Amino acid sequence: MTKNQTPKQLTLKIGGQRITADRFLKAVSSFVALINDVSETVTQERSAFRWIVTVESGSAIVHFRPEPYRAQVEFVPLSVKAIDDGLAMLEKRAERPRFWSDNALRKAKDLSDVLDVTEGALDHVSVKADHRQHEITRKVSAHVDALIGAEYKSLGTIEGRLRTV
Repeated sequence: MTKNQTPKQLTLKIGGQRITADRFLKAVSSFVALINDVSETVTQERSAFRWIVTVESGSAIVHFRPEPYRAQVEFVPLSVKAIDDGLAMLEKRAERPRFWSDNALRKAKDLSDVLDVTEGALDHVSVKADHRQHEITRKVSAHVDALIGAEYKSLGTIEGRLRTV
């Protein structure tokens, strides 16, 4: 990408015939947490940007335009590019993208995990940085698991006596 082609906006597109409010909210909140986390790492500033949101009428297409808040304006293209490049990398292979923390990786996994192809509920998630679009598939989830390990929770009991030395 040349300097004139550096992305300045991100678009989250969610598609399906029966998108539930819970899945829509999880997709948007995971994406917002992801873009905030990566931007904070790039700028070394908490709440670096205010993400100005516009929603296309009658759709599940949400545009996010960063407005500098605590960070300088020159960090905008670097942050958007780090998010864009990171999503492209996670779709292809299990490699940690530059500026991506474990939390950002978990949020990318959460974004991938909202997919539910049963009955066409939510069968499409993509992220676009200006003219470059990335389909978010289950590969992202698998690649994140390979990088930071899957989280497991188990409930159980232990029997016996506790003795101290």
